[in-house]
Amino acid sequence: MNTSPESPAHKETPFRGRTSWPQFRQVQGALLPWWAKPYVTAACMAFLMVSLGTGWGVALSSPVKAIPDLLVIGFLLVFIWAATFYLHTRAWKAQDALHGEITGTVGEQGIEWATATTTSKFSWEKILKYKQLPDMTLAFYSPRCAFYFPRDFFVSDENWRQFNDTVAAHVKLPGA
Repeated sequence: MNTSPESPAHKETPFRGRTSWPQFRQVQGALLPWWAKPYVTAACMAFLMVSLGTGWGVALSSPVKAIPDLLVIGFLLVFIWAATFYLHTRAWKAQDALHGEITGTVGEQGIEWATATTTSKFSWEKILKYKQLPDMTLAFYSPRCAFYFPRDFFVSDENWRQFNDTVAAHVKLPGA
């Protein structure tokens, strides 16, 4: 790790912004464990429904007989999607602090995150891992809780790069 006074790890990088509904949904999706992702859930449901319903022997020899099972799976998937959307919408509306401005800095000491109602300071030792998406970085302080930093929280590409360099200098990627 480069820790000279001129390195990105020693610069304080300010951030400021408001979380949008699409960003909130992106964070919610990024916080899901792998086994709760829609493609895993759908595949498991299809396997289970055909196994318990028609049975795989019948379904493979006469696929038309599996149509009722597939219709039930389709209905359940639509229901699960609608319930998830509803719960995310409800969580978004309940989080008044998310609708306000988020400010803070990231630097050598760690992350300082402030909203209209709360202020948090986390040293780098408390950050377990980070996940970098194309336009957002998440810094996890517990397995399913993270600070999220959308690209538009930073005034320039240089600040965005400096922020990501600082995080990378202090926190390991998962599996590293």
